[in-house]
Amino acid sequence: MQGAIVLLFTLKPDEAIAIGDGITVTLVESEDGQVQLGVNAPSGMVVLKEDVYRRIIESGKGELVTQKIKVA
Repeated sequence: MQGAIVLLFTLKPDEAIAIGDGITVTLVESEDGQVQLGVNAPSGMVVLKEDVYRRIIESGKGELVTQKIKVA
């Protein structure tokens, strides 16, 4: 992330960070060097792991990222 400002947070389980008005990221669990995060975002907002997002963009199917996704 060259030139980007990175914020680092130390969270305990069930603590969250807010991103704007409609997004929260909650630390669900941390064990053996892995963390489980819960993301609460407005419906229709696409939330992906960065590696998945990059693969979609690199495949030329970036329109999939901007389409509204219905979650059952």
